[in-house]
Amino acid sequence: MASQNEEAFLKAMAIISAGTVQRVLTTLCELKVFDIIMQKVGLHGYLSLDEIASNASSMLDRMLCLLASHSIVKWKLEKSTTSNDLLTRTYGLTQISKYYGQDQSGHFVAPFHLFSYHKQIQISWHSLKDTILEGGIPFNKAHEGLNIFEYLEKNKGNERGGGCRWWTWCNFKLYSMYPHLKGINFDLPHVVQNAPALPGVTQIGGDIFKSVPGGEAILLQRILHDWNNEDSVKILKKLNVTKLYHIQERW
Repeated sequence: MASQNEEAFLKAMAIISAGTVQRVLTTLCELKVFDIIMQKVGLHGYLSLDEIASNASSMLDRMLCLLASHSIVKWKLEKSTTSNDLLTRTYGLTQISKYYGQDQSGHFVAPFHLFSYHKQIQISWHSLKDTILEGGIPFNKAHEGLNIFEYLEKNKGNERGGGCRWWTWCNFKLYSMYPHLKGINFDLPHVVQNAPALPGVTQIGGDIFKSVPGGEAILLQRILHDWNNEDSVKILKKLNVTKLYHIQERW
């Protein structure tokens, strides 16, 4: 039985390695590996490396093995299609990894994952120490003073926009579950300009620091965490609700 010190050491090592799982997930999302498995065999089947991609690299096998060790994908040994004497690993989706591909019910998290682990988001962490010592915002320091919204506006033709697609999906699920609702999707003008039409939803662009469309309830999706306390108060003061059921920040 491991001592407390041994368990603590193993947890420390696991923390160091945690980033590897995220990088592997990012790569497999970019390669659409989860989509390929879902499209070919669904949630209950398995595919060999060659069935996932012709001339697949052994690196793909190692990456899927890593995810299997975290129960993100499942695996089993099957007879090789090239030799009856050999066994080969095959991989399938789990209840977790199905969300990294487009499943039959329309659930997916891949766009949001790709947005969160995009190179231009991740390099902000390298400015965190300087931010603590000098003040400021990590993303702005890493991008020549541009905040994330200014950067996305400037580079909107080159970036994935996964966060936008993720929240569009959230809105779609909300209104599909409660079709009697009528609502407004309020975001920056260049964001709503490219947002897909949703039943019961009016798209309005604007500036949250100037004015916000009113309603009976307002759902803030990943808003206040972007701003300091003073700016958060300014935002909350712009919210106009006829009946204050709740003003809720999710995540």
